[in-house]
Order: sequence, then structure tokens, then C-alpha cells
Amino acid sequence: FCIHLQRQNVGIVDAVIQVLRDFAQREVVWKSFEVVILSHISEILQDSMKRLLYVIHSLQLCEELRIRVPFASYSLRDLDQAFFLHGILENTRLKKLRLRININQCPLVDLRALDSILETKSDLEEVHLQFSGLEHHDFICSSLAANKSLKKVVLLYKEGATEAAVASAVSMLAGHSSLRSLHIASHVFGSSASSAIQELLANSAVEEILLFTISKEPTLNLANVINGIAQSTNLNSLKLGGLEPFDSPEILPLVFQKGNFKIVELDLESIPDTIFDAMRAMDRRRNPLVFKLTNRIMLQHSAKLQQLLEKHPEIRLMPLNMPIDKDFKRLCDSNWFGRYLLDRADVPLALWPSVLGLSGIKHDVIHEMLKGPSLLGRGNLDV
Repeated sequence: FCIHLQRQNVGIVDAVIQVLRDFAQREVVWKSFEVVILSHISEILQDSMKRLLYVIHSLQLCEELRIRVPFASYSLRDLDQAFFLHGILENTRLKKLRLRININQCPLVDLRALDSILETKSDLEEVHLQFSGLEHHDFICSSLAANKSLKKVVLLYKEGATEAAVASAVSMLAGHSSLRSLHIASHVFGSSASSAIQELLANSAVEEILLFTISKEPTLNLANVINGIAQSTNLNSLKLGGLEPFDSPEILPLVFQKGNFKIVELDLESIPDTIFDAMRAMDRRRNPLVFKLTNRIMLQHSAKLQQLLEKHPEIRLMPLNMPIDKDFKRLCDSNWFGRYLLDRADVPLALWPSVLGLSGIKHDVIHEMLKGPSLLGRGNLDV
């Protein structure tokens, strides 16, 4: 459910309140409720929104709340950007909170309320915050670190970020016992933040990390990331973006060797094709590994990728949103639907129902599986 606010939406908001009350009687719950503020809004409209959000929270009508103010509207000095706080603590169903607002414009009294929510809401599992400036940064991050129910934290630094601020946030969250996913996008990382990321990967319970540099001259030191991955015992998902040029090709073979890894996502414009040669020469993994690459990399290295997928059936490419060679697509599908389990001579027959069920109506995949080499290698079967 999404509502866009402009100057004269009071009547609409009041109508939505009534609709929500009707839905509450039918026990309808939204996965997500989003409010987008598009322009200056009056105090009367802000009061209406407070009533609307109170209804949402008091009646337990959503599991995720999103409040978004487009970056172009950050100069709205007359906007109480913390009106969304009303009623949150009463909503025990609310698990996710996404705030794409200018926290620096929130009055101190509202910041204290936000601090209380972030620190004490014991059923909150996921928080997304956007910082434009760092006036209250450490204040907010310390609250996140204190809430041991959080499993995922996303921090986006739009402008004014410093190396020390990013390092401070990472260090505060490094000792969080329940945190499993950390996403950070920033203009700057630097040596201190890179070192803090290495310590977090090596010593925390984090299983997924996303690092995105919003700069033409990225300052994330990948050597620290590589060392952290090497020391980590929990990390199984790595997402990197904005790192141009990508000058650390050893990171993919390292991830390939880590048996607990499940997903690698590279949002990059280019990578050396020697990476795929190095991975193709390695022994097969016991568990599947998912790769998500940009279309540009797919086009640049399609031949190398095909060779890699042929040698390593346990590697799976994320579904592509571009036309590709028919043989390449068949190979991608075969790897997704279990070729790594069947590409051997001692396949348990009990595996076949699961594999064929996964393949669905993809008849070319079933044909590829049936023609071998797995079944053809079984001397006791009449193929």
C-alpha cells in the first residue's frame, strides 16, 4: 500500500483512514506500507498523517513501514519529518522500518523518540537509514547497536560522509550478536573504514555484506575485504558495487574456495577475464554458488562464462534479463536445476523426483539431464 503526499491531500488521507479501518475488521494485513512526500505539506496534512499512521500501528496493519522524501525535497524546512514515529511502538507486527528522510532536520525531541524506537523495539528485525550530513550519526548508530533483535541494517550516506563516520558505524555494529546482514553505500570508505570492515567480517556473526561506493574514485580497500573474507567463518553472501576499476581479481577464487558461500553479486562495469580462467581450473565445490553479474560483464565474457559453467555445474548464474545464445541459456538452466547433483555415475535415484520437479516445464533441461552422462554411466540401468 503506497500513498503519495502533496499539498492538498487531507481529504484523501481521511478517506484512506476509513478504508484501513474497514480492512482491519476483515483482518487484512499489508506486507508493506509506504508514504512518499512529494512537496511541501501543511500542518493540517501532517496531523492527518499522524492519525493515519496511528491507525496503521494500533490496528497492526503492516509488517513493513517505508517513509520516503525524495532528495530534491530535502530543503523542506517546514516539514516535520518525524511524524511517522507516532504509534510505532504499539505495532508488534512491524518488523521492518525504512526511512529515506533527512534525519538532520528532525527536531531533537523526535530524534530522542527515534532513538528509543531503534534501541528498545524488541521485535524490530530490519532497519534502513539514510544520512545526509552527520550531525546525529553516532547517536543513531549507537541505538542500532544496542537493539539485539536487529538482523539486517542498511546505511546509505548521501552526502557529507566521512571515513571516521563509516568506520564508527561499522565498529559499533561489529559486536552485534544477532546481526546477519549489513549493507553500506557511501561516497567514502578510506583506510579506517576498510579496516573496520575487515574486523567485522573476521569476528562477527554477519552472513551477508553489501559494499557500494558512490564515487568515481572508490576508496574502499579491497585488500581488507579479502582478508576479512579469508578469516570469516560465517559470511556466505558478498555484494560489491561501484568499484571501478576492479583491481582485485583474487577475490572471486577466494570466495569460490570458501565452501559456505552461497551468493556473489558484482555490480561492476568490467572485470578481468582471467578471473574465470582461474576459477575454471579449480576443483568443484560440494555446494552450489550463485553468481549475479551485470549485463555488460555477461556480454564481455560470455565465452569464458560458458566454459566456466560447463566445467562447474555447481555454479549458477542469476536469471538474465537480456537475450543470450541458446546453448548458453540451456547450460544456465541445467546448472540451476541440479546438474551438479546428477553429473556423476553414482546418482541416487531418490534425487530424480526433486530435480525433475525443479525443472518444471523446461523440456530441454529434462532432455539434457536424461541423455547423461549420469544415467548412461549406470550399467545396471536400461537407458
